[in-house]
Amino acid sequence: MTRIYWELNRFDVETRIADGLAPVVDEVRNRKPRMAVGTSGTINDLARLAAANDDGEIPASANGLRIHVDQLHALQRLIVRMSSAERRRLPGIEDKRADLLPAGVTLLAKIFDVFELAVMVTSDWALREGIVLDAVRVHDPDDWSDDPRALRRAAVAGLARRCGSDIEHSQHVAVLALSLFDQTQALHQLDDSDREMLEDAALLHDIGQHVSRKGHHRHAAYLVDHAQLRGFAPDEIQFVAALVRHHRRGDIKTSEPRAAALDKSSRDRLRKLAALLRLADGLDRGRRGVVDGVDVNVGADLVVLRLRARDNAELELWGVRRRRDRFEKVFERELEATVTRGAAQRTAVPDV
Repeated sequence: MTRIYWELNRFDVETRIADGLAPVVDEVRNRKPRMAVGTSGTINDLARLAAANDDGEIPASANGLRIHVDQLHALQRLIVRMSSAERRRLPGIEDKRADLLPAGVTLLAKIFDVFELAVMVTSDWALREGIVLDAVRVHDPDDWSDDPRALRRAAVAGLARRCGSDIEHSQHVAVLALSLFDQTQALHQLDDSDREMLEDAALLHDIGQHVSRKGHHRHAAYLVDHAQLRGFAPDEIQFVAALVRHHRRGDIKTSEPRAAALDKSSRDRLRKLAALLRLADGLDRGRRGVVDGVDVNVGADLVVLRLRARDNAELELWGVRRRRDRFEKVFERELEATVTRGAAQRTAVPDV
Protein backbone atom coordinates (compact mmCIF):
# COMPACT_ATOMS: atom_id res chain seq x y z
CA MET A 1 0.00 0.00 0.00
CA THR A 2 2.81 2.42 0.89
CA ARG A 3 4.44 1.74 -2.45
CA ILE A 4 1.21 2.53 -4.35
CA TYR A 5 0.61 5.67 -2.29
CA TRP A 6 3.98 7.12 -3.19
CA GLU A 7 3.61 6.26 -6.85
CA LEU A 8 0.20 8.00 -7.01
CA ASN A 9 0.97 11.01 -4.84
CA ARG A 10 4.64 11.80 -5.55
CA PHE A 11 3.88 14.58 -8.02
CA ASP A 12 1.38 16.21 -5.64
CA VAL A 13 4.01 16.11 -2.87
CA GLU A 14 6.61 17.64 -5.19
CA THR A 15 4.19 20.45 -6.10
CA ARG A 16 3.57 21.27 -2.45
CA ILE A 17 7.31 21.27 -1.74
CA ALA A 18 7.94 23.61 -4.67
CA ASP A 19 5.19 25.95 -3.44
CA GLY A 20 6.74 25.99 0.02
CA LEU A 21 10.20 26.84 -1.32
CA ALA A 22 9.02 29.48 -3.81
CA PRO A 23 9.22 32.48 -1.40
CA VAL A 24 12.96 31.99 -0.80
CA VAL A 25 14.14 31.00 -4.28
CA ASP A 26 14.97 34.53 -5.48
CA GLU A 27 16.67 35.46 -2.22
CA VAL A 28 18.90 32.39 -2.36
CA ARG A 29 19.83 32.99 -6.00
CA ASN A 30 20.65 36.64 -5.29
CA ARG A 31 23.16 35.55 -2.66
CA LYS A 32 24.98 33.48 -5.32
CA PRO A 33 25.87 30.52 -3.09
CA ARG A 34 29.07 28.70 -4.02
CA MET A 35 28.39 25.43 -2.23
CA ALA A 36 25.38 23.40 -1.07
CA VAL A 37 25.85 21.62 2.27
CA GLY A 38 23.45 19.07 3.67
CA THR A 39 23.38 17.65 7.18
CA SER A 40 21.44 15.52 9.65
CA GLY A 41 20.05 12.03 9.46
CA THR A 42 18.16 11.51 6.21
CA ILE A 43 20.56 13.48 4.01
CA ASN A 44 23.58 11.75 5.52
CA ASP A 45 21.93 8.35 5.11
CA LEU A 46 21.26 9.12 1.43
CA ALA A 47 24.90 10.19 0.98
CA ARG A 48 26.11 6.92 2.52
CA LEU A 49 23.71 4.98 0.29
CA ALA A 50 25.00 6.78 -2.81
CA ALA A 51 28.60 6.08 -1.82
CA ALA A 52 27.82 2.42 -1.11
CA ASN A 53 26.20 2.07 -4.54
CA ASP A 54 29.38 3.46 -6.12
CA ASP A 55 32.02 1.24 -4.51
CA GLY A 56 30.15 -1.35 -2.45
CA GLU A 57 31.37 -0.05 0.91
CA ILE A 58 29.40 1.95 3.49
CA PRO A 59 31.50 4.96 4.61
CA ALA A 60 32.16 5.13 8.35
CA SER A 61 31.39 8.86 8.26
CA ALA A 62 29.15 10.97 6.08
CA ASN A 63 31.40 14.00 6.52
CA GLY A 64 32.58 15.39 3.18
CA LEU A 65 30.62 12.95 1.01
CA ARG A 66 29.05 14.27 -2.20
CA ILE A 67 25.61 13.58 -3.66
CA HIS A 68 25.29 14.40 -7.35
CA VAL A 69 21.95 15.29 -8.88
CA ASP A 70 21.87 12.22 -11.15
CA GLN A 71 22.60 9.93 -8.20
CA LEU A 72 19.85 11.53 -6.15
CA HIS A 73 17.18 11.19 -8.83
CA ALA A 74 18.17 7.56 -9.39
CA LEU A 75 17.83 6.92 -5.65
CA GLN A 76 14.45 8.63 -5.61
CA ARG A 77 13.11 6.43 -8.41
CA LEU A 78 14.35 3.37 -6.54
CA ILE A 79 13.20 4.29 -3.04
CA VAL A 80 9.62 5.35 -3.80
CA ARG A 81 8.96 1.94 -5.39
CA MET A 82 10.26 -0.02 -2.39
CA SER A 83 8.41 -1.41 0.57
CA SER A 84 9.45 -0.36 4.06
CA ALA A 85 11.11 -3.74 4.61
CA GLU A 86 13.11 -3.36 1.40
CA ARG A 87 14.24 0.12 2.41
CA ARG A 88 15.51 -1.19 5.74
CA ARG A 89 17.88 -3.48 3.85
CA LEU A 90 19.47 -0.63 1.89
CA PRO A 91 23.16 -0.09 2.77
CA GLY A 92 23.78 2.91 5.01
CA ILE A 93 20.10 3.45 5.93
CA GLU A 94 19.12 3.39 9.62
CA ASP A 95 16.00 1.38 10.44
CA LYS A 96 14.26 4.33 12.09
CA ARG A 97 14.43 6.33 8.84
CA ALA A 98 13.08 3.66 6.48
CA ASP A 99 9.45 4.80 6.73
CA LEU A 100 10.22 8.48 6.13
CA LEU A 101 12.84 7.89 3.46
CA PRO A 102 10.49 8.37 0.45
CA ALA A 103 9.43 11.77 1.80
CA GLY A 104 13.02 12.72 2.58
CA VAL A 105 14.46 11.79 -0.81
CA THR A 106 11.55 13.49 -2.60
CA LEU A 107 12.09 16.69 -0.62
CA LEU A 108 15.82 16.67 -1.28
CA ALA A 109 15.39 15.92 -4.99
CA LYS A 110 12.96 18.83 -5.32
CA ILE A 111 15.41 21.14 -3.51
CA PHE A 112 18.05 20.12 -6.04
CA ASP A 113 15.68 20.93 -8.90
CA VAL A 114 14.36 24.23 -7.54
CA PHE A 115 17.79 25.63 -6.67
CA GLU A 116 19.44 24.05 -9.74
CA LEU A 117 22.02 22.18 -7.67
CA ALA A 118 24.50 19.86 -9.35
CA VAL A 119 26.04 18.49 -6.16
CA MET A 120 25.69 18.69 -2.39
CA VAL A 121 28.43 18.09 0.18
CA THR A 122 27.36 16.46 3.44
CA SER A 123 28.47 17.24 6.99
CA ASP A 124 28.17 15.12 10.10
CA TRP A 125 27.86 18.29 12.18
CA ALA A 126 24.33 19.58 12.62
CA LEU A 127 22.10 21.75 14.83
CA ARG A 128 23.43 20.33 18.09
CA GLU A 129 27.04 21.23 17.29
CA GLY A 130 25.98 24.67 16.06
CA ILE A 131 24.21 25.40 19.35
CA VAL A 132 27.30 24.40 21.30
CA LEU A 133 29.57 26.60 19.15
CA ASP A 134 27.28 29.58 19.54
CA ALA A 135 26.99 29.02 23.28
CA VAL A 136 30.73 29.03 23.91
CA ARG A 137 31.53 31.54 21.12
CA VAL A 138 34.71 29.88 20.01
CA HIS A 139 34.49 30.13 16.25
CA ASP A 140 37.77 29.71 14.44
CA PRO A 141 38.31 32.80 12.21
CA ASP A 142 39.31 30.42 9.41
CA ASP A 143 35.71 29.09 9.41
CA TRP A 144 34.55 32.39 7.92
CA SER A 145 37.43 33.09 5.57
CA ASP A 146 36.88 33.61 1.84
CA ASP A 147 39.98 31.47 1.24
CA PRO A 148 38.69 27.96 0.38
CA ARG A 149 41.92 26.50 1.77
CA ALA A 150 41.74 28.28 5.13
CA LEU A 151 39.57 25.65 6.82
CA ARG A 152 41.82 22.86 5.56
CA ARG A 153 44.97 24.66 6.69
CA ALA A 154 43.47 25.18 10.13
CA ALA A 155 42.56 21.48 10.35
CA VAL A 156 46.08 20.37 9.38
CA ALA A 157 47.71 22.89 11.74
CA GLY A 158 45.44 21.85 14.59
CA LEU A 159 46.25 18.17 14.15
CA ALA A 160 49.99 18.90 14.02
CA ARG A 161 49.79 20.91 17.25
CA ARG A 162 47.69 18.34 19.07
CA CYS A 163 50.24 15.65 18.22
CA GLY A 164 53.19 17.72 19.48
CA SER A 165 54.79 17.80 16.03
CA ASP A 166 58.19 19.39 15.50
CA ILE A 167 56.63 22.41 13.80
CA GLU A 168 59.84 24.03 12.59
CA HIS A 169 61.03 20.81 10.97
CA SER A 170 57.67 20.05 9.36
CA GLN A 171 57.31 23.56 7.97
CA HIS A 172 60.84 23.44 6.60
CA VAL A 173 60.19 20.08 4.95
CA ALA A 174 57.02 21.56 3.42
CA VAL A 175 59.00 24.50 2.02
CA LEU A 176 61.57 22.18 0.47
CA ALA A 177 58.95 19.75 -0.85
CA LEU A 178 57.04 22.55 -2.61
CA SER A 179 60.27 23.87 -4.11
CA LEU A 180 61.11 20.42 -5.46
CA PHE A 181 57.56 20.05 -6.80
CA ASP A 182 57.69 23.40 -8.62
CA GLN A 183 61.09 22.77 -10.17
CA THR A 184 60.33 19.22 -11.34
CA GLN A 185 56.99 20.01 -12.98
CA ALA A 186 58.27 18.76 -16.32
CA LEU A 187 58.91 15.36 -14.74
CA HIS A 188 55.80 14.72 -12.67
CA GLN A 189 53.19 16.80 -14.60
CA LEU A 190 50.93 17.03 -11.56
CA ASP A 191 48.57 19.89 -10.75
CA ASP A 192 47.86 22.38 -7.95
CA SER A 193 45.64 19.96 -6.04
CA ASP A 194 48.55 17.49 -5.91
CA ARG A 195 50.80 20.31 -4.72
CA GLU A 196 48.36 20.94 -1.89
CA MET A 197 48.30 17.26 -0.95
CA LEU A 198 52.12 17.28 -0.82
CA GLU A 199 52.16 20.35 1.45
CA ASP A 200 49.59 18.85 3.83
CA ALA A 201 51.45 15.55 4.01
CA ALA A 202 54.75 17.35 4.66
CA LEU A 203 53.20 19.25 7.57
CA LEU A 204 51.82 15.98 9.02
CA HIS A 205 54.52 13.47 8.08
CA ASP A 206 56.03 13.25 11.58
CA ILE A 207 52.93 13.38 13.81
CA GLY A 208 53.18 9.63 14.37
CA GLN A 209 56.08 10.25 16.74
CA HIS A 210 53.37 11.35 19.17
CA VAL A 211 52.65 7.61 19.45
CA SER A 212 56.11 6.09 18.93
CA ARG A 213 59.29 6.90 17.04
CA LYS A 214 59.39 3.32 15.78
CA GLY A 215 57.07 2.98 12.79
CA HIS A 216 55.99 6.60 13.16
CA HIS A 217 54.95 6.74 9.49
CA ARG A 218 52.29 4.09 10.11
CA HIS A 219 51.09 5.83 13.27
CA ALA A 220 50.94 9.15 11.41
CA ALA A 221 48.76 7.64 8.68
CA TYR A 222 46.39 6.23 11.32
CA LEU A 223 46.12 9.64 12.99
CA VAL A 224 45.33 11.34 9.67
CA ASP A 225 42.72 8.69 8.89
CA HIS A 226 40.87 9.23 12.17
CA ALA A 227 41.37 12.97 12.80
CA GLN A 228 38.17 14.01 10.99
CA LEU A 229 40.03 16.79 9.18
CA ARG A 230 37.53 19.54 8.37
CA GLY A 231 37.31 20.66 4.78
CA PHE A 232 38.69 17.42 3.31
CA ALA A 233 36.67 14.91 1.31
CA PRO A 234 37.06 11.26 2.39
CA ASP A 235 39.16 10.40 -0.69
CA GLU A 236 41.48 13.35 0.03
CA ILE A 237 42.01 12.20 3.61
CA GLN A 238 42.71 8.70 2.30
CA PHE A 239 45.31 10.07 -0.12
CA VAL A 240 47.09 12.28 2.45
CA ALA A 241 47.18 9.35 4.87
CA ALA A 242 48.72 7.13 2.18
CA LEU A 243 51.30 9.81 1.34
CA VAL A 244 52.26 10.20 5.00
CA ARG A 245 52.45 6.42 5.32
CA HIS A 246 54.87 6.10 2.39
CA HIS A 247 57.27 8.98 3.00
CA ARG A 248 59.88 6.62 4.42
CA ARG A 249 61.90 3.76 2.96
CA GLY A 250 60.62 0.97 0.75
CA ASP A 251 58.62 0.81 -2.44
CA ILE A 252 54.89 1.43 -2.51
CA LYS A 253 53.24 -1.96 -2.88
CA THR A 254 49.65 -2.63 -3.80
CA SER A 255 49.56 -5.18 -0.98
CA GLU A 256 49.65 -2.26 1.50
CA PRO A 257 45.99 -1.48 2.28
CA ARG A 258 46.13 2.28 1.77
CA ALA A 259 47.83 1.98 -1.60
CA ALA A 260 45.54 -0.88 -2.60
CA ALA A 261 42.49 1.30 -1.91
CA LEU A 262 43.60 3.81 -4.57
CA ASP A 263 42.99 3.47 -8.29
CA LYS A 264 45.92 3.18 -10.70
CA SER A 265 46.04 6.89 -11.48
CA SER A 266 46.06 7.82 -7.80
CA ARG A 267 48.79 5.28 -7.03
CA ASP A 268 50.90 6.87 -9.77
CA ARG A 269 50.39 10.29 -8.18
CA LEU A 270 51.19 8.82 -4.79
CA ARG A 271 54.51 7.37 -6.01
CA LYS A 272 55.60 10.69 -7.49
CA LEU A 273 54.66 12.79 -4.47
CA ALA A 274 56.13 10.27 -2.01
CA ALA A 275 59.45 10.42 -3.89
CA LEU A 276 59.51 14.22 -3.52
CA LEU A 277 58.45 14.17 0.14
CA ARG A 278 61.10 11.56 0.92
CA LEU A 279 63.81 13.79 -0.61
CA ALA A 280 62.53 16.89 1.19
CA ASP A 281 62.63 15.09 4.53
CA GLY A 282 66.23 14.07 3.81
CA LEU A 283 67.10 17.70 3.08
CA ASP A 284 66.41 18.48 6.75
CA ARG A 285 67.95 15.31 8.13
CA GLY A 286 69.56 17.15 11.03
CA ARG A 287 66.39 19.14 11.83
CA ARG A 288 68.45 22.34 11.95
CA GLY A 289 67.11 24.11 8.85
CA VAL A 290 70.63 24.17 7.44
CA VAL A 291 69.48 23.87 3.81
CA ASP A 292 67.83 27.19 3.00
CA GLY A 293 66.77 26.09 -0.46
CA VAL A 294 67.52 23.88 -3.42
CA ASP A 295 68.08 24.56 -7.11
CA VAL A 296 67.07 21.73 -9.44
CA ASN A 297 68.47 21.04 -12.88
CA VAL A 298 66.46 18.45 -14.80
CA GLY A 299 68.30 16.74 -17.63
CA ALA A 300 67.44 13.94 -20.02
CA ASP A 301 69.18 11.31 -17.88
CA LEU A 302 70.28 13.16 -14.75
CA VAL A 303 68.68 15.44 -12.15
CA VAL A 304 71.07 17.60 -10.13
CA LEU A 305 70.15 19.17 -6.80
CA ARG A 306 72.26 22.10 -5.63
CA LEU A 307 71.64 22.56 -1.94
CA ARG A 308 72.03 26.11 -0.67
CA ALA A 309 73.28 25.82 2.88
CA ARG A 310 74.18 28.31 5.57
CA ASP A 311 76.30 25.85 7.52
CA ASN A 312 77.87 22.42 7.20
CA ALA A 313 75.31 20.29 5.37
CA GLU A 314 77.09 16.94 5.17
CA LEU A 315 74.32 15.24 7.13
CA GLU A 316 71.66 16.65 4.80
CA LEU A 317 73.69 15.67 1.74
CA TRP A 318 73.92 12.15 3.13
CA GLY A 319 70.16 12.22 3.81
CA VAL A 320 69.40 13.06 0.18
CA ARG A 321 71.76 10.43 -1.22
CA ARG A 322 70.27 7.84 1.12
CA ARG A 323 66.74 8.66 -0.04
CA ARG A 324 67.24 9.12 -3.78
CA ASP A 325 66.45 5.52 -4.75
CA ARG A 326 62.70 6.03 -4.99
CA PHE A 327 63.08 9.25 -7.00
CA GLU A 328 65.39 7.50 -9.47
CA LYS A 329 63.00 4.58 -9.86
CA VAL A 330 59.85 6.69 -10.26
CA PHE A 331 61.28 9.30 -12.64
CA GLU A 332 63.79 7.03 -14.43
CA ARG A 333 66.68 9.45 -13.96
CA GLU A 334 69.77 9.36 -11.81
CA LEU A 335 69.97 11.96 -9.08
CA GLU A 336 73.04 13.77 -7.79
CA ALA A 337 73.32 16.39 -5.06
CA THR A 338 75.94 19.03 -4.32
CA VAL A 339 76.21 21.75 -1.69
CA THR A 340 76.86 25.47 -2.14
CA ARG A 341 76.97 28.13 0.56
CA GLY A 342 74.39 30.92 0.58
CA ALA A 343 70.66 31.28 1.18
CA ALA A 344 68.12 30.56 -1.54
CA GLN A 345 64.69 32.17 -1.79
CA ARG A 346 62.23 30.14 0.29
CA THR A 347 58.81 29.02 -0.82
CA ALA A 348 56.31 30.26 1.75
CA VAL A 349 53.97 27.95 3.59
CA PRO A 350 51.40 29.05 6.17
CA ASP A 351 52.34 28.98 9.84
CA VAL A 352 51.23 25.94 11.77
